[in-house]
Amino acid sequence: MDRVLLACLVTTGLFLALHWAIARVARRSFRRNLKLSRGIAAVILVSTGVASAVHWWPLWRDAFLVDHPDPVDAWPVVIFIGHLTADLVWIVAGRVFVDSRVARDLVIHHLLGIVVCAISLALQAGYALIGAALVAEILPVLTGLGALARTWRLENLEHWVLRASLGAIVGFRMPVWLLLAASFVHTVTGPATTQLQQLVTPIALPGLALVLTLDVYWVRSYLRLLRDFPRRGVADLSLDPLAPWFLEEG
Repeated sequence: MDRVLLACLVTTGLFLALHWAIARVARRSFRRNLKLSRGIAAVILVSTGVASAVHWWPLWRDAFLVDHPDPVDAWPVVIFIGHLTADLVWIVAGRVFVDSRVARDLVIHHLLGIVVCAISLALQAGYALIGAALVAEILPVLTGLGALARTWRLENLEHWVLRASLGAIVGFRMPVWLLLAASFVHTVTGPATTQLQQLVTPIALPGLALVLTLDVYWVRSYLRLLRDFPRRGVADLSLDPLAPWFLEEG
């Protein structure tokens, strides 16, 4: 476990270095730089999710929820917790040093993610589930692309990002949550259900219902943004799918 914690510190440092490097190169506002660096980080997360899903695909019948006694299997959790911690540290630094405000739901999202990862590491279970769920981080990738479009004033690309984000939610993200929910139900009602699955399923299903509800809200938000795009222009559009309730800077 000590090696796992050390690995978490290393990944945190690497993601912090990414934030710093993008800020040095882009030299835009703090939140614009954050979207760019988070977009790159999300590419790493999605790649981790794909690798996890491929590696542990036979576990889908168990909702990817099994014990992992080998600490080497913690690699997707190590990457994810490093990303979340680095984001929070960078956000706090931005608040302290440049008085930049970031949407509160993003901070809450990260804190909840760290709690989930910490519980997973403590139980030595669920690494495959967390890893496979990272494929849903495709939205921050599009957010980063949208930040580039706004920086370069490419309205056509920005409009495409809005449509692609809506498609990613409806055509990919929501089906992933539904598939996981169906897997949980199938697993816990089967004859070979484990104590771990019985413990986690009553918690996981309401959590999945919550993210599905949020996704429905974000679908409505993207439909509104697409409807208003020709009239409002680039400067007023919010492109961050993790922060739909708060206006961003232009």
